[in-house]
Amino acid sequence: MKKFVYLFFASLLPALLSAQIHEKPPKIITEIDSIANWINKHKTEPYKYLDYNGNDTVATYVWLIDNHISKVNKITTVRDFNNNTPILFSIVAEYYFSNNQPILIREDGSFDGIVNPQHIDDKSNKDNKTFNDYYYDHYEIMSEMVVKITDTDTIIVFNEVLKDAIDLLDKYKHLQNYNPYKNLPYDSIVAYDFKGDGGRLIIYKNKLDRSAKNPKKLTPQQTQKLIATVTDTATYGEGTSACFDPHLGFVFYHKGAIKSSINVCFSCNYLVADEYLPAHNHSNYIEAGDDYFIRIPKYGFSPQGIEKLLQLCKELGLTYCKAPAAPLEAIPSPNKE
Repeated sequence: MKKFVYLFFASLLPALLSAQIHEKPPKIITEIDSIANWINKHKTEPYKYLDYNGNDTVATYVWLIDNHISKVNKITTVRDFNNNTPILFSIVAEYYFSNNQPILIREDGSFDGIVNPQHIDDKSNKDNKTFNDYYYDHYEIMSEMVVKITDTDTIIVFNEVLKDAIDLLDKYKHLQNYNPYKNLPYDSIVAYDFKGDGGRLIIYKNKLDRSAKNPKKLTPQQTQKLIATVTDTATYGEGTSACFDPHLGFVFYHKGAIKSSINVCFSCNYLVADEYLPAHNHSNYIEAGDDYFIRIPKYGFSPQGIEKLLQLCKELGLTYCKAPAAPLEAIPSPNKE
């Protein structure tokens, strides 16, 4: 009996040691993997591009979800010759994006060819391949100065693939609809004063905040001005404060039902909108970091942008129409998806 018990626990020892060696990944990696899995489940037909560069062929597939660039697959086929015999070598890369930031980059080289280049995440394409995973979150890097990477050789490689991801985002950003309100059903916009202290928004669970007062219905001209301003890249590109206490809210209605909203905080120098605004997320950046490549977006209003919104606020006769007291440093905003 003792021998049996000894053998039983001896058989468990490798598994216990393995469990200790293979620790659970950090929470940030688990969260990024979850987003990447969600993107793969919700992909629709991609935009397809084919480029030729000498002996190389580059096929690029771009997926948008809810007006966001969510994923880009890039497959480079290199044709080389060895003793006059053509050799095909494929360099495969997947780029995942969330809120206009790269979060995960997977790449690999293979002589096996690609079964289905649009879906290299499929099991049929992962057989006999080992992908390198590069995890990136600029908020984490700002707070901890730690890059979460697995199976990588050097930081230099990480910086190169991260720059590639940002270059791809810039290259294909024109695919996003810069005016999402074109497709939004609404028949009126009403502006309100409200107390958004502590990040409270004008609409919560599809209900108007109880502090909302002084409603002002926008004229067609004012509606056009508001939408033209918030969808214009020139409206953004400066710093923000670390807070968000909006006191100006715009609510879109259709037959009396709430459809969308925009929350403006002049003192913090930025807005939060229910609709995804590419102009808000394709503004200026700060590039920082000695060892790591960090690109921090600047969501804050430009002088031109804040002037237009202040002018509209005053024209509507609302209360909180005051610019920030001084220029603000760039701090990323909690922009809504």
